[in-house]
Amino acid sequence: MTYTKILAILMLLVGRSIAAQTPRELDSASVWAIYSSNPGNTLGWDNTQPYNTWEGVSVFNNSGRVWELLLNGKNILSIPEAIGNLSFLLTLSLAANQLTTLPVELGATIFLTNLELSENRLTSFPAVIGKLTHLETLDVSSNQLTTIPAEIGRLASLMYFDISKNQLTSLPNEIGDLTRLNHLYASSNQLSSLTPEIGKLFDLTTLNLMENQLSGLPDEMVTLTSLTQLKLYKNQFTSVPSVIPRITSLTSLDLTLNQISSLPVEIGSLTSLTDLNLVGNQLSMLPVEIGNLTSLTTLSLSFNHLTSLPEELGNLTALLYLPISNNSLSSIPASIGKLTSLAFLNLSMNRLTSLPPEIGGLIYLTELDLDNNRLTSLPIEFNSFSYLDQLYIRSNFLPPAVTTALLLQYPFADVLPQNAPVANLRLESYQNIQKLRSWDLLGRSAR
Repeated sequence: MTYTKILAILMLLVGRSIAAQTPRELDSASVWAIYSSNPGNTLGWDNTQPYNTWEGVSVFNNSGRVWELLLNGKNILSIPEAIGNLSFLLTLSLAANQLTTLPVELGATIFLTNLELSENRLTSFPAVIGKLTHLETLDVSSNQLTTIPAEIGRLASLMYFDISKNQLTSLPNEIGDLTRLNHLYASSNQLSSLTPEIGKLFDLTTLNLMENQLSGLPDEMVTLTSLTQLKLYKNQFTSVPSVIPRITSLTSLDLTLNQISSLPVEIGSLTSLTDLNLVGNQLSMLPVEIGNLTSLTTLSLSFNHLTSLPEELGNLTALLYLPISNNSLSSIPASIGKLTSLAFLNLSMNRLTSLPPEIGGLIYLTELDLDNNRLTSLPIEFNSFSYLDQLYIRSNFLPPAVTTALLLQYPFADVLPQNAPVANLRLESYQNIQKLRSWDLLGRSAR
């Protein structure tokens, strides 16, 4: 008998042996192959116990077929070819391992819908992923990817795609073929532009492009009529891209830490906005059209160059959170008193010398920061804050009698420098307050 015939018979016997395995046995052997092909792993499985008891392995109760593998942070270096035998696999989570590639046999898991590969060592996008056409979620964040291949366009069922924290300089045109995509996370890359094909993602609701090198956006994004969250934190914008005011579905817009010197009047078109973050830009003024954004609950303006605020700010009666610290404000408009829902107001590190009496209208204020201004007095209406539980008013020019009275009124207030002297108390102007009480200030009783 020739060597060739012997080899053929052996291969036939092996094939019959595999075929004789039950689906459960095949799944068990395939999962165990992950353990045995990764010396030093931390899976902790016991081959003498049923595979459906192994940590991270889930099976269908009726058939015993494996449908989920959650193998995050198990010191896995490679995935064996046997993974392709798990024909009922729906979810494969391999985050925080040491993978550098995936076997082509993974493409046989035709029902796979969730694939988690974040925090591995992938330097190129595994080609086999293009065969997983039923994928709905794909996370390859925190790897070392430099490109996304055109094959990504085959994933027509994809709804969630995370490519954050890689080394991408562009996205392929085929990204536009992912027409079911709802969430695209591409932060912390090196993107300098976006393909116009992104405008085809009509179902997109979240687009995260933080920490890239973008200075503009394609006009084609105007067709993203489902987009509600747009995050552009820490890019290189010097102005608000003209397409943004036309995406009127937006509810959250983050332009933190760019170089924007002015807002267009068209910003007033974003009437669905509830959260607008403009911290760390170069704004010196706000257009009056800001008053059109009446759905805003958060408006963040700290670390700009603002010298004044428009009266129309008072139209934002839904505002809850308003930080405007580290600007150059010498006054605030009387209309601030109309913000009757406001709970948080930070005006620290400005040039305020006084506050308008209307500030007393902020009856639901719980935190107020006035540190490092030039205040020399406070309006009588300052006694209206019945819900206030945090007050900061250090480094101003308030007379000792005023600061002492503040402590009587708001014992929690951070008002005086350490070891400050106690002045004679004159409380007549501050007595109409429920929290007024005797207060032992630096060991002395106030009466």
